Amino acid sequence: MTVTATIGADHLAVRLRTDDLIPAVLDMLADAYGDDPETIGQLLIDLAAAQAHLSSVQHDQERRDLPEWMVTHAAEVVDKYREELAEAAITEHAESTLNYREALALADGLTGAAAQTLTARLIDAPWRAA
Repeated sequence: MTVTATIGADHLAVRLRTDDLIPAVLDMLADAYGDDPETIGQLLIDLAAAQAHLSSVQHDQERRDLPEWMVTHAAEVVDKYREELAEAAITEHAESTLNYREALALADGLTGAAAQTLTARLIDAPWRAA
């Protein structure tokens, strides 16, 4: 797996990118669907419905000042379906081992990115004002 560290758009966060993770997950999902299309298909439908409901509740909250617990509950349902789908479809752990060079490159990237975010935070620090 290739992991790279980059700076977020606001220069206040470090983003980790794993370009080869998404294809691996999609391959596992396709294999699981091929093995049991009814179960995986239903889990995908349930997840999509839960996500649509969450989006609707979030939109309604902005318009009608709904209580936060409603959004929290809808998000928990999405997480539940996502976990069920992952348990059914993902056959390998989403972890990998970095070799020596990859680990050094990641450490170097993280150190540089962290230094840049620290600098951005210090420049924008409220105690530096006026």
